[in-house]
Amino acid sequence: WDLHLEKNAPLLRYKNAFMEARRTFKSARAGHYYGHLYHMFIALFAARLMVSRSEISENVMEETLKARGLGQEQLLKWRLLLAHLAEQAFLPHHELDGKDQLFNQAIYWLGVLEKIL
Repeated sequence: WDLHLEKNAPLLRYKNAFMEARRTFKSARAGHYYGHLYHMFIALFAARLMVSRSEISENVMEETLKARGLGQEQLLKWRLLLAHLAEQAFLPHHELDGKDQLFNQAIYWLGVLEKIL
């Protein structure tokens, strides 16, 4: 059974990626853990691309979105969100106006990604 789980782990992560992302989102929102959103997107892309988290970079995410048909305006919005999320993940004391907007934008992007990833 363990071998079966190990062998199928990438497929299970792929199938459950959005459920896990939404669970992480709910937890982050409840605790105002803005920085967790950045890691949520890393984990989501890793699961959907069936690679390890260490293989996911902002560039990989952007190239994936570009390949899936996102236009330049949408890519710019994605870059801005990711930059704000990275600030919160790695510089948690960095003041950012409209932190609650990050949650609104993150849930919007989860919906977009669910359609194209």
